[in-house]
Amino acid sequence: MGNRGSIYKSSRGFRKGQPLGDTRNVCLESFLRVINMDWRLEIPALLAGVVLAGIPLWLYPDFGLDTSQVTTSWGTIVSNMEYVLIIGIVLAVLGMILRGHLGERSAKILICASILVGIWLGFSMIVVGITITFVVPRCCPLLIPVVTSARNLLAIGLLIPTMTFVSSMFWIIREH
Repeated sequence: MGNRGSIYKSSRGFRKGQPLGDTRNVCLESFLRVINMDWRLEIPALLAGVVLAGIPLWLYPDFGLDTSQVTTSWGTIVSNMEYVLIIGIVLAVLGMILRGHLGERSAKILICASILVGIWLGFSMIVVGITITFVVPRCCPLLIPVVTSARNLLAIGLLIPTMTFVSSMFWIIREH
């Protein structure tokens, strides 16, 4: 019982008979830990960017199917991309706002990861662009607006690695 403060400030929660002052301290420390998230929100944002770029590649429809089936599959691709894009941008913005002490190594890793995610998004944009240029006009020209919206979502998705890259570069410049 001599070292009660360390038991109460652990991450195991509150104990019966814990003084109110210790409860406030634990709540304040927990809140400060949540605000200083360092890179924990930006990695899921970058993963959302990877998934966003992969959706058109992984769910690429068979253009030998009926036009209505191809249209439905591209509609599904675009709607899934919208959800992933919103989640990724929200996580990237929260990662910028709630950033705590990052560390130079973590910042450099985030910079490299954001560059790789940007390249992956660019590759996906090229594949969708080739689809718009060569495949869709021959098979079903009515799909051009749907496939174009997928390409536009990928372009907007470039905000995710860009925000992570800029905020990490800003952290390195500010700390040195």
